[in-house]
Amino acid sequence: MPLIRPFRLADADDLLAIRNRWIFAVDAALYSAEQRTSWVTDRRPDAFAKSVANGVTLLVAEQDGRPAGYCGHRVEGSDGRITALHVDPEAQGAGLGRALLQHAERALFARGVPRILVQASLPAQPFYAAQGYRVARRHTVPTGGGLEIAVAAMEKPRPVDAARAVV
Repeated sequence: MPLIRPFRLADADDLLAIRNRWIFAVDAALYSAEQRTSWVTDRRPDAFAKSVANGVTLLVAEQDGRPAGYCGHRVEGSDGRITALHVDPEAQGAGLGRALLQHAERALFARGVPRILVQASLPAQPFYAAQGYRVARRHTVPTGGGLEIAVAAMEKPRPVDAARAVV
């Protein structure tokens, strides 16, 4: 099992690098080079601390003592939301993404949310589907550089056993 821990300010540069490596590793058949470049222009390292200050719980997965992935989550209204989930392309396949998502889901369902929402990019949709999320709606969103990318609003209802555990 990977080490999953809370975000530290010193993680910010590593997390931004993981995010950008993940975006640039996306298959060109899904998003063009222009879209991927536009996507990475909207983040700076201080965005992670700002997210935490705005109520996002940010979890970091370590591999060999270094950040290898991260997941952000929060409660929005009555629902839970996954705000981000990226695993370094070199660390994919080791279960880090699944472990991060499961930690976030447990925390959100323990807070009593009836469902968890995520806005999933095209390459992330099969991962979320394998974890029990379903597509509610397909749409596009603007990237930081202004170009649109296709995404899917996905959701996962609270499992029956999680509902019993909260009651």
